[in-house]
Amino acid sequence: MKTKLVRIGVLAIALCVLLVLSTPKSYAAPFFTCTSNVSPSGNWNTAGNLTGCNGTVPQSGDAVVISAGDTITLNTSPTVASLSVSGILNMNGLLLTNRTLTVAGNLTINSGGTIQPNNQFGTNVHTLNVKGNFSNGGTFTTVDSSDSIVVVMNGSVAQTISGSNAPSFQNLTINNTAGVSLTANATVNGVLTLTTDLNTGANTLTLGSAATSAGAGDVIGNVSRTTIANGTTYDFGNGNVELTFTSSTPPTSMVVNLVKGSSPFTGAVSRQYTLTPTGGSGYAATVRLRYLETELGTNVETALNMYRYNS
Repeated sequence: MKTKLVRIGVLAIALCVLLVLSTPKSYAAPFFTCTSNVSPSGNWNTAGNLTGCNGTVPQSGDAVVISAGDTITLNTSPTVASLSVSGILNMNGLLLTNRTLTVAGNLTINSGGTIQPNNQFGTNVHTLNVKGNFSNGGTFTTVDSSDSIVVVMNGSVAQTISGSNAPSFQNLTINNTAGVSLTANATVNGVLTLTTDLNTGANTLTLGSAATSAGAGDVIGNVSRTTIANGTTYDFGNGNVELTFTSSTPPTSMVVNLVKGSSPFTGAVSRQYTLTPTGGSGYAATVRLRYLETELGTNVETALNMYRYNS
């Protein structure tokens, strides 16, 4: 991995959108459907609180449905075939207990449904592994006092992150060689870990003011920041895609778009960045951009220069 440093004045204003279409995938049908049956609340691993399961409590092959008006508290670390939430799912009910919930298929938060950490004092980090699609049409709360939820998209077929309510994550990990893509806008406020690439399509991934990036992957598409101050280095999807504004009035927001695998210049490195600022005046910035050695083609690294392309 290599980077180039340049000093610029006014940044290029353009937008090249990469729209990625993914083939719908199917998942194995669950054996049984477990439906919540509590008035009004109860624990996941207590017999009778979820009925219709392949056993007294949900099993790994079961689809779990948390009905409207019901509150289920996760007092174990289970694996289920799918999860549909119209009531409330609390990720924890005990002091200093980290929970892990693995959903082998789709996770859907319906209108009126909520998934939340449910802090019980202390500091707990819960993990939500999703191997199917993630859809948020309700309330997804990933930070509650000192508790938080890490969402890991780690399926083996193409996955999507979607929802009528744009998902907001504290910490999000992308780890799927088959691909993960956004079909709605999304936000990460903590750590974005890219073991593999995340594709935004025509949507935008917004990074919060304190968000950071880790991992070797890229965000293909649009990454936005809306809090920018002079002297602070901000990354945009990968830790080696950085901007640091150094003088005058910085933009009020900045979008960095990445297209991989092509370039408008014949023989150039096979990726293109588009930097789109909004607002600000008279600013200067240092820009750091990354490329992979496999994208060099016949270019010699020591002879590389950065060019501005006006389409």
